Amino acid sequence: MYVMSLCRLGSINKLIVNRTSRIWTQRGWGELASARTVARSARACDLDSMRTILCGVYKQMKRRKGLSSPFHSSLFALIVDGHECFCSNRRKWRDCLTRRIAGSKGEPTQSYCRVVTAVLLCKDFVLLLDVEIQRVGEGETACASRLFKRIMANYPKAFDVVCADGLYAQQPFIRLVRKHHKHCIVVLKDQRRDLMVEARKLFASNTPTQTVTHGRVQRQIWDCDVDAWWAQTRMCIRVVRSREISYVIRQNGGKREEKISDWIWATTIPRQILPAVNLVTAGHRRWDIENKCFNELANSWHINHAYTHDCHAVQAFWLLTMIAYNIFHAFYWFNLKPSLRQCQPKTNLADTITAAFYCYEGG
Repeated sequence: MYVMSLCRLGSINKLIVNRTSRIWTQRGWGELASARTVARSARACDLDSMRTILCGVYKQMKRRKGLSSPFHSSLFALIVDGHECFCSNRRKWRDCLTRRIAGSKGEPTQSYCRVVTAVLLCKDFVLLLDVEIQRVGEGETACASRLFKRIMANYPKAFDVVCADGLYAQQPFIRLVRKHHKHCIVVLKDQRRDLMVEARKLFASNTPTQTVTHGRVQRQIWDCDVDAWWAQTRMCIRVVRSREISYVIRQNGGKREEKISDWIWATTIPRQILPAVNLVTAGHRRWDIENKCFNELANSWHINHAYTHDCHAVQAFWLLTMIAYNIFHAFYWFNLKPSLRQCQPKTNLADTITAAFYCYEGG
């Protein structure tokens, strides 16, 4: 299963083809089981042992000074977000989530699987730490809270702040994070929230505290404290706004067009620890879990493939793929020279590993 993840085969049947089985037997590793047996074995895998391996990979990289933060010299951020793996309109399995979808023939029930993933934000990549599957009858924040408790048990000193989407701007989750002496950075989206109303009033009555240039983007930053206690958290909150101005040249006519975007974050971290400029950078890098984690895992590592319809087995395949992902990126960023990385993309290196597995003739 690990070889299948590392070689990015994307299917158990690709692992059980005749050529692969022959190579496996020639090396003295015995005969490969059938695809059905491999899937059934995944349902009995020890997930705690896989999480121990993930923790060991993090400790090795941390001990060898391989991790650096992209927004601060000493503060690290944990990013938490949910992801839907796969869905089915015809198949149902134990402990699966269900929903009603509108269709031409009434509203059929769709079964789907959803997980919450925690990653450590690093300068060049994201380090995958753990995953938790969402159970029936619970929301994403409840699943994330259960995952966060295990993260605190396995990685108590790995991060200082938690970055999350606007969905996590809720009292139970933020109070849980503060209970473990960590800080939160969450996106504010809902215009109906009392905190958003108070923040808008402060931004309208105050001028930007500073203006910085980040690449081709000019950022006007407001940094204010909301005096009123936020009803969702029962604690005073710091709000940071970034009004970002950039210019694009349209191909049709070549006109220079101005683009303006507005971002607002709520946080519990004091400005003495994390200035507003660094906080804006951390808030934007929250999208690394989408770009460098979910998108890459889905398109290159086939994590959305339904290897088997069992929640325990889904976590097993996720954890094995996360181990392969972390080890692959550790080799890519720390063992290859920059000149070699520029001329050899990650996809080429992955194909080289797969080819070496098939062509290897040693004992």
